[in-house]
Amino acid sequence: MTKLTLLKILAFIAYIVTLFAAGYQYGHQKTAAAYEAQIAKDRAAQAEAAQKLETEYREKENENAKRVATALAARDKALADAGAVRADAVRLRQSTKDLSTQLSRAAASHAAAGDSSSERLGKCEDLLAESAALLGESVDLAAEGAGLSTKIAADKDTILKAVH
Repeated sequence: MTKLTLLKILAFIAYIVTLFAAGYQYGHQKTAAAYEAQIAKDRAAQAEAAQKLETEYREKENENAKRVATALAARDKALADAGAVRADAVRLRQSTKDLSTQLSRAAASHAAAGDSSSERLGKCEDLLAESAALLGESVDLAAEGAGLSTKIAADKDTILKAVH
């Protein structure tokens, strides 16, 4: 082989390598541009979907906040009603206490009379006074139980409304 032929072969190989490198670079740039366009398109779609989900969840959050506020208002009303029942029970207890005191005084005056029927009447009045005192305590306990029951029911309703 001559030097000229060898130079032609080397020039041809260099030409082929240059042509391959230029084609590779061109293909790489085209592919990178296509991928970048696709990535930008996907990011825009994801941002739009995220915005849509955020709006949806904000609406649900506002709806749940309204439900909780309504449930808490109902609970507060129920507790206020329980407080009113408690106040009524206190008034009734005071009335039974006053009645018990009056019956005790009457029993003492009849027992002091010395008459057997007066003594029996005094014992009856003592028992009535004790019954009135127990009735006052039972009213007080019933009011406390009603208050606790109302509070528990209101709390349960508040939690259920908030969850659903």
